[in-house]
Amino acid sequence: MPTIDDTINPAAGSAETAATAEGSAPAGPYPGPYYHTGYKPPKREYRADRVDGAMALAVTVLGYLWWSWIWPRSGVPDIDRFFLLYHPAVSVTAFFALALTCSLIYFWYRKVHVMGPAIVGIGLIMALALPFALYDTTPVHFFAGIALVVSYMTWHAYASGTAVGRPMGGLTGADFLNQAWLVPINNLGVWFASLRALGRENKKSNQWLFAVVGLIIGLPVIAAVMGLLMSSDAHFGDWMTRLSELFAQIDVWGFLWRLSLGLFIAVPLAGLLYGNTRRDGASSMSAEKVEGWGKRAHRVAKVAIATPISVLCLMYLVFFVATGSSLFVAFTDRGPAFAYAEYARSGFFQLVTVAAINLGVLAAARLFMKRDEGVYPRSARVLGVVLSAQTLLLVVTAISKLLLYIDQFGLTRLRLYTVWFCGVLFVVFALIAVWHVSRFAVGRPILIFMVIAFMGLLWANTDALIARYNVHRYMSGQVQTMDVAYLYELSTASVPALIDLREQAPEQSVREWADDILKSRAKDRADHPWTSWNWQLERKNQILGR
Repeated sequence: MPTIDDTINPAAGSAETAATAEGSAPAGPYPGPYYHTGYKPPKREYRADRVDGAMALAVTVLGYLWWSWIWPRSGVPDIDRFFLLYHPAVSVTAFFALALTCSLIYFWYRKVHVMGPAIVGIGLIMALALPFALYDTTPVHFFAGIALVVSYMTWHAYASGTAVGRPMGGLTGADFLNQAWLVPINNLGVWFASLRALGRENKKSNQWLFAVVGLIIGLPVIAAVMGLLMSSDAHFGDWMTRLSELFAQIDVWGFLWRLSLGLFIAVPLAGLLYGNTRRDGASSMSAEKVEGWGKRAHRVAKVAIATPISVLCLMYLVFFVATGSSLFVAFTDRGPAFAYAEYARSGFFQLVTVAAINLGVLAAARLFMKRDEGVYPRSARVLGVVLSAQTLLLVVTAISKLLLYIDQFGLTRLRLYTVWFCGVLFVVFALIAVWHVSRFAVGRPILIFMVIAFMGLLWANTDALIARYNVHRYMSGQVQTMDVAYLYELSTASVPALIDLREQAPEQSVREWADDILKSRAKDRADHPWTSWNWQLERKNQILGR
């Protein structure tokens, strides 16, 4: 057996030649290319057993249910009207409850004890999923769906003890990257190996299993060829059409199609579960690596970053001085000399965009600026405090302008979401300003606050809030007009407010308009599947007598 010293020693050529002649890889740390020697790298072996086989079948079912319960069953949806057409509702809650159950059962079989933060994580995931079963779909639900996927994947790191950092800390993003990409990629063959484990003792059942898997994988090619043949010959097309009508109630092709698409979810999910329970491929990312990447990013000279930040601070100071008389008029009791709409709209979105840019500037300075012996420079801290304070003033000004506009013209989804976003920006910049004065782990409180803020927005039943606010102001005489048409653009949460308008509105035209909308609402989604059910829809049906 040649030693390392022998392999890197030119005099030891005979030992290296003997190793390659036997078809094995040359020894030593620098063997170089050896494809011509006949050596083949060892095949990846997975320690899959029947428990893993059952897990592989379970995640295959989950993949199928994703396309059956959450994604549309047929057709290509218009993305702009996706939620208006398909209304994923209680099915989302059911899917993630089932997915968590599968993960917990597999962890239990693998002796992985889920404790502490992971139990809290289960509550957070279900708190994100439950509003789908309660409230009708709004644009917030789209982002809630993304948050559910991210939270579910990241949760496995804390449940299995493979996390890079603390839950909701500065390394949570690294944990998500590890769980969403690295762990599944490192264990991409687990799904196939786990299915093979089910048929080791029964070769016949194993062959049937592989036949089914092969059919599912080859389904897109089979469907494409069949479509070409049907279009090439009308007689064959009519014959296949009549044959398909016999299976119309079963929808075999739809079932197989969703099952084949489900493999794109089942295969990486199996690798995710296996890698975390076996600690196999889950350590590709660590806190030390992430910290090392961060230190290597600290390469930009201080003056190269401090100079543009100083110019920004000076620019904002000139802006405040030049526009002070009109910028802060919303804080006074008297209204502006020009129209409310013109005042409130002028520059509002520009101010919000500038605030978001400032957040990116401070983040870039924190990531790339060189340190003084590992310490964030004092000059950068001073500039960070000044820029954060100026941004807070910009955010407050933007909110005051928007609130003035809402007071005159009512709430809409965009206005409400923008007020929420500005509030989040205000708290984030306040925390960043404090961090520049007194060092602490600012990433964790920012992330925790953003989770709480998003939960609040999701659970606030925003469409009902908007409808009640606008109707109340009209009924109390604070405004003279009522945009009834906009209430129809909202979800079924607006039904109680529409009923109030129909019964108590001072204008006959408004009462008739509200009645027409309610009649139209009564027919909404009469033929949709159970997956679109939610408590608010059921309540609407009861109120309107369906």
